[in-house]
Amino acid sequence: MRRAFDADHIAAIDNTTRKLVNEGKRPLSVGFFFSLGYSSVVFALAVLLNFGIRGLYPIGFLFGLGFNTAAEVALLVLAGTAVVGGLPFYATLS
Repeated sequence: MRRAFDADHIAAIDNTTRKLVNEGKRPLSVGFFFSLGYSSVVFALAVLLNFGIRGLYPIGFLFGLGFNTAAEVALLVLAGTAVVGGLPFYATLS
Protein backbone atom coordinates (compact mmCIF):
# COMPACT_ATOMS: atom_id res chain seq x y z
CA MET A 1 0.00 0.00 0.00
CA ARG A 2 2.88 2.33 0.80
CA ARG A 3 4.28 1.88 -2.70
CA ALA A 4 1.07 3.28 -4.21
CA PHE A 5 1.78 6.68 -2.66
CA ASP A 6 5.41 7.08 -3.72
CA ALA A 7 5.96 10.45 -5.35
CA ASP A 8 7.73 9.04 -8.40
CA HIS A 9 4.86 6.64 -9.12
CA ILE A 10 2.22 9.32 -8.69
CA ALA A 11 4.24 11.64 -10.95
CA ALA A 12 4.54 8.98 -13.66
CA ILE A 13 0.82 8.28 -13.61
CA ASP A 14 -0.01 12.01 -13.50
CA ASN A 15 2.30 12.83 -16.41
CA THR A 16 0.85 10.04 -18.52
CA THR A 17 -2.69 11.14 -17.70
CA ARG A 18 -1.93 14.77 -18.60
CA LYS A 19 -0.28 13.71 -21.86
CA LEU A 20 -3.29 11.63 -22.89
CA VAL A 21 -5.70 14.46 -22.00
CA ASN A 22 -3.64 16.92 -24.05
CA GLU A 23 -3.80 14.53 -27.02
CA GLY A 24 -7.58 14.37 -26.72
CA LYS A 25 -7.64 10.78 -25.50
CA ARG A 26 -9.44 9.41 -22.46
CA PRO A 27 -6.90 8.36 -19.80
CA LEU A 28 -8.97 5.56 -18.34
CA SER A 29 -7.15 2.97 -16.23
CA VAL A 30 -3.71 4.59 -16.44
CA GLY A 31 -3.05 3.82 -12.76
CA PHE A 32 -4.34 0.27 -13.10
CA PHE A 33 -2.08 -0.55 -16.02
CA PHE A 34 0.89 1.15 -14.33
CA SER A 35 0.44 -1.01 -11.23
CA LEU A 36 -0.21 -4.12 -13.32
CA GLY A 37 3.01 -3.61 -15.25
CA TYR A 38 5.00 -2.77 -12.14
CA SER A 39 3.81 -5.78 -10.17
CA SER A 40 4.15 -8.13 -13.13
CA VAL A 41 7.87 -7.30 -13.38
CA VAL A 42 8.37 -8.19 -9.71
CA PHE A 43 6.31 -11.38 -10.14
CA ALA A 44 8.19 -12.38 -13.31
CA LEU A 45 11.54 -11.92 -11.60
CA ALA A 46 10.36 -14.03 -8.67
CA VAL A 47 9.40 -16.76 -11.15
CA LEU A 48 12.76 -16.49 -12.90
CA LEU A 49 14.53 -16.68 -9.57
CA ASN A 50 12.51 -19.75 -8.70
CA PHE A 51 13.49 -21.65 -11.82
CA GLY A 52 16.94 -20.26 -12.46
CA ILE A 53 18.71 -19.82 -9.18
CA ARG A 54 19.49 -23.06 -7.42
CA GLY A 55 22.96 -22.22 -6.20
CA LEU A 56 23.69 -18.63 -7.16
CA TYR A 57 21.86 -15.28 -6.17
CA PRO A 58 23.16 -12.37 -8.37
CA ILE A 59 22.33 -9.40 -6.12
CA GLY A 60 24.33 -6.96 -8.24
CA PHE A 61 22.35 -7.96 -11.31
CA LEU A 62 19.07 -7.19 -9.52
CA PHE A 63 20.31 -3.77 -8.46
CA GLY A 64 21.37 -3.17 -12.03
CA LEU A 65 17.81 -3.83 -13.19
CA GLY A 66 16.67 -0.86 -11.16
CA PHE A 67 15.24 -2.46 -8.04
CA ASN A 68 16.25 0.42 -5.87
CA THR A 69 13.90 -0.01 -2.95
CA ALA A 70 14.60 -2.16 0.05
CA ALA A 71 11.16 -3.78 -0.07
CA GLU A 72 11.63 -5.15 -3.59
CA VAL A 73 15.15 -6.34 -2.93
CA ALA A 74 14.02 -8.00 0.31
CA LEU A 75 11.19 -9.76 -1.54
CA LEU A 76 13.59 -11.09 -4.16
CA VAL A 77 16.12 -12.14 -1.50
CA LEU A 78 13.38 -14.05 0.31
CA ALA A 79 12.28 -15.71 -2.93
CA GLY A 80 15.85 -16.70 -3.74
CA THR A 81 16.46 -18.01 -0.24
CA ALA A 82 13.28 -20.06 -0.41
CA VAL A 83 14.37 -21.59 -3.72
CA VAL A 84 17.84 -22.43 -2.45
CA GLY A 85 16.21 -23.91 0.65
CA GLY A 86 14.35 -26.36 -1.53
CA LEU A 87 10.79 -25.07 -1.33
CA PRO A 88 8.56 -25.96 -4.30
CA PHE A 89 7.82 -23.20 -6.81
CA TYR A 90 4.24 -22.66 -5.67
CA ALA A 91 5.38 -22.12 -2.07
CA THR A 92 8.00 -19.64 -3.22
CA LEU A 93 5.49 -17.66 -5.28
CA SER A 94 3.00 -17.52 -2.44
